[in-house]
Amino acid sequence: LAGFFSKDQILWYAWFNQFPGTTGVILSWVLWGVGTLTAGLTAFYMFRLYFVTFEGECRAGEELAPTISESPTSMTVPLTALALLAIVAGYLGMPHLLSGGNLSLETLQLWLNSVLTSSPAAPGTPEALSRISYQELTHTTELAWEWGLMALSVVVAFAGMALAYFMYVKRPSVAVDMASRFAGLHRWSSNKYYVDELYDKTAIRGTLWLGKISHSVIDVILIDFLMVRGAAWLYEMGGSMLKYFQNGDLQRYAAYVMLGMVAILYLVLL
Repeated sequence: LAGFFSKDQILWYAWFNQFPGTTGVILSWVLWGVGTLTAGLTAFYMFRLYFVTFEGECRAGEELAPTISESPTSMTVPLTALALLAIVAGYLGMPHLLSGGNLSLETLQLWLNSVLTSSPAAPGTPEALSRISYQELTHTTELAWEWGLMALSVVVAFAGMALAYFMYVKRPSVAVDMASRFAGLHRWSSNKYYVDELYDKTAIRGTLWLGKISHSVIDVILIDFLMVRGAAWLYEMGGSMLKYFQNGDLQRYAAYVMLGMVAILYLVLL
């Protein structure tokens, strides 16, 4: 329910909250159309996943098939808990027409409204709708449009489910024929639009290249050569020079002190 209601809310506001001007209205409708099509595609590929996994002939090998069993409770219990929480979360964002007149059910939608917004509420927004009564809302065209858009999104979702059932349960040969007919597109889709390859050639290999450069410049030259070996060389050179002055000969130390005092007196008196 969380995903179902949030999807309908997004489509509804995409339809009504038009940008300024005729171009803005058309853009809003285009966004609504893209969102509705995406909802249908989501239903299609989710039920395709279900049908391919659980329906039809077993695709596992003869040796693997007998070993298939239900997942352990360590997986099923958390998934069940998440499913129940998703149902509860859906009621926190229930649309106005299903809330029985209690618009305060839009808890999550208006939760940070006072913090994130400072301008007057625009018509059709959740802020504006929350300030009018349910009776007033029922006499507006927005409510009728919301019913219609929600019904249309449900029809599109069921169409996606039906298409997945037809292609992967009723007539699996259709999917095979389409894959061979559109081989290039199928190969592009099967390889996940080559996003992984692009990621490998840019992010991964680029990071490795930067790592090698950083190792060669920062680690080898800056840290190892200049800081570590350079510091050792400086200490070695300093020790080599100071060994002629600090050799434990007290008489020589006294001579250095006398020479220093003479130099200071010379500078002061002159």
